[in-house]
Amino acid sequence: MRLFLDTTYLMPLAGLETDKFGKEDAKMLYGLRDFVFVASPVSLIEIKWVIISKTRGDPVLRKRLRREYRLLLDFLLYGDVIELTPLLDERIDEEENKLLDLGIADYFDRIIFSTALYHADALLTEDEALRETWEKEGYDKIIKLYTWNSFKLSFLRK
Repeated sequence: MRLFLDTTYLMPLAGLETDKFGKEDAKMLYGLRDFVFVASPVSLIEIKWVIISKTRGDPVLRKRLRREYRLLLDFLLYGDVIELTPLLDERIDEEENKLLDLGIADYFDRIIFSTALYHADALLTEDEALRETWEKEGYDKIIKLYTWNSFKLSFLRK
């Protein structure tokens, strides 16, 4: 299965964790071998934006997160764990426009969802607005959506 990763699932690789997905979760996810992991370069931009926002006034943290971000870049660009998609093309742009018209406000989320439609079988995301649109607009017939918890229940049972 080609599993598209929302930005949340790349963030621990850059030293950023959320309450829904951290470094231990990342070890668990990226240790799986039955999946092709896919991500958009727009997530790299979003992560950099988060680093800039979180480190204002804290040069020590900024230095550490910049170093970890560089490790993330090396991991993505030179490793074979996660495949990066093209940033944009006509199909992604067209779908992104539809999502904007449907009320999805976040540009990064629109690009990620649109890219996932053409480059993956499933999308791993915590985004509630995307989930609501996915269910309401019939995208569930095109791509599966998982949160980290639902993914673990479906694929990590012991």
